[in-house]
Amino acid sequence: MFKVGYGGKESTILKKDHNSILFLCFCKFFARSKIGDYSHPKLVKKNFFWTKKITLYSIDIALSYHVKPMKKLGITLGLGVDIINSSRFQRLLTSKTTSFSQRLSKRILHPKHELPRFESMTNSRQVQFLTGSWAAKEAVFKTLDIEDQKKFSFNQWYRYHDPNGKPFIWNDNYGLRDEEFHLSISHDDSLIIATVLRQRVIDLS
Repeated sequence: MFKVGYGGKESTILKKDHNSILFLCFCKFFARSKIGDYSHPKLVKKNFFWTKKITLYSIDIALSYHVKPMKKLGITLGLGVDIINSSRFQRLLTSKTTSFSQRLSKRILHPKHELPRFESMTNSRQVQFLTGSWAAKEAVFKTLDIEDQKKFSFNQWYRYHDPNGKPFIWNDNYGLRDEEFHLSISHDDSLIIATVLRQRVIDLS
């Protein structure tokens, strides 16, 4: 038996039906796409529920995904902007040794959410990705209080997108969980500019 729940409603699809199995694969892909590397862990934990039980003759699936619109107020705490020419990283990645490039990328990129993607890219894409990450984290640094700036580490921060595709940047070790860091990155040839808006979020719902 194959059950799918969406938005609080549940429907049952015929047991051992091939179309049902195909639909199951789609649902699994849909679920994974909503909890990928760039989904915020707080959003996933709050809005997503997934259980699976497989037996020899039947597949029981419960899938529930819904994002409740939250009325919220954002209080601006800081604004950071950084602009950089990607040619700087182009020279660093091409003129230095491989070990230097590896040390540089590990210093800048988050080991789980960013570094694996970086290592799978082509050289030209690596330059753009590393430059964008540097600019975003420099912009984050400028939004922080002095005490947080003193313990700032580039590779603790990572970029992600919420379920609506909006870009953010976050640090899992950052203590203030009621804050958000909105991110915007723009490219113009070799110039990359990143803007980060730090907000305290107040739930009005």
